[in-house]
Amino acid sequence: MLALVSNTAARTLTRSFAPAALAGARLAAPVRFYADGDGKTPSPGTTGSFKKREQSEEAAYVRGQEKEKLKKLRESIAKQKAHLDEVEKALDDVSGDKK
Repeated sequence: MLALVSNTAARTLTRSFAPAALAGARLAAPVRFYADGDGKTPSPGTTGSFKKREQSEEAAYVRGQEKEKLKKLRESIAKQKAHLDEVEKALDDVSGDKK
């Protein structure tokens, strides 16, 4: 019986002190602090240096892609010219005309 009374007394003591201990924690509510006064962050890509960097990287990528396409087109033109030369040579051999 003594153990039951001491447990009940301990619970009552703990309960009575718990609100007092938590009262200080409740007063310290989280507060948000912002660097600029309006409370907003800049939207992506709107800052000057970042926007310039992004545009230059995109331009470099596009230039690289166009360079690769031009290289492939030049190779294709060279192959077509070689094929055209072969066809003209075969035509000259068949007709007997020489340039």
